[in-house]
Amino acid sequence: MTQQTHNKPKRDQFVVAYLADLSATETVMGYARHMAAALNKGLIALYIADPAQKSLSADEAEPELKRLGLPYVVLSGNTRKVVSGLPELLGAVLMVASVDPAAPRHSALNPRTLLASFAECKTAFLTVQRPMADGEALHRVALSVDFRRESKEKLLWASYFSRFNGSAIDVCYRDYRDEGLRQKWYNNMLFLNKFFANLGLTFTPRVVAGRGPKVDLDLIDQYRPDLLISLTTDVRERDLVDLVAGVQELRVIRNSAQTPVLFLNPRDDLYVLCD
Repeated sequence: MTQQTHNKPKRDQFVVAYLADLSATETVMGYARHMAAALNKGLIALYIADPAQKSLSADEAEPELKRLGLPYVVLSGNTRKVVSGLPELLGAVLMVASVDPAAPRHSALNPRTLLASFAECKTAFLTVQRPMADGEALHRVALSVDFRRESKEKLLWASYFSRFNGSAIDVCYRDYRDEGLRQKWYNNMLFLNKFFANLGLTFTPRVVAGRGPKVDLDLIDQYRPDLLISLTTDVRERDLVDLVAGVQELRVIRNSAQTPVLFLNPRDDLYVLCD
């Protein structure tokens, strides 16, 4: 059985440049090309003709996609359903999407619309607000670790940036005064330290000033990373603040520093990127 597994051909895998609005093509493509090169994966452009988002038809979009000079796919249907099937349909390992905090509510680039479209996404999705600058290489990647159960996939993606992109990893946290919370956080850090040590990787711990468990916006403000790795909010963990101000990811995705954010949806299984 082991021999059969080793001899099984590798399935093609792709970074998907999701062009929700063709006016934002430049914003998406720089980051998509960078991530495809860093991860040594293929690159494919995707356009979804979704009447609910008032997008162009498939026939209208295709000439624009041809000008990119790379493989592309044009699909029609409900964006959320299409996105949820991309790992099987296109071998997607990462999606890159543009977001515009000033976009109209039902625009495909609006933060609420994009997060709703990606609510069932089974792969990581990188959201970007601006084109990638010349010489930018996502050298500093940050993630937060708190007292709650941490997603192993979040740590995996931090390790990928360290191994394949040469990024320095900042692990940020609150300085908890409550002993119970501190012990839970400490256990998470022990797991992280062992995980990185086994891979021969290092990280820099950084304290984030402020209160409350949701540290990502404070992290961006205080340390200005090149990229943030963040988890979306599990429906079961939403609180009153989420209902009034919006879930944390809605505030993070439109951060004023325009920091790119790699989001991971909570999931029961664990997706491991093939090397």
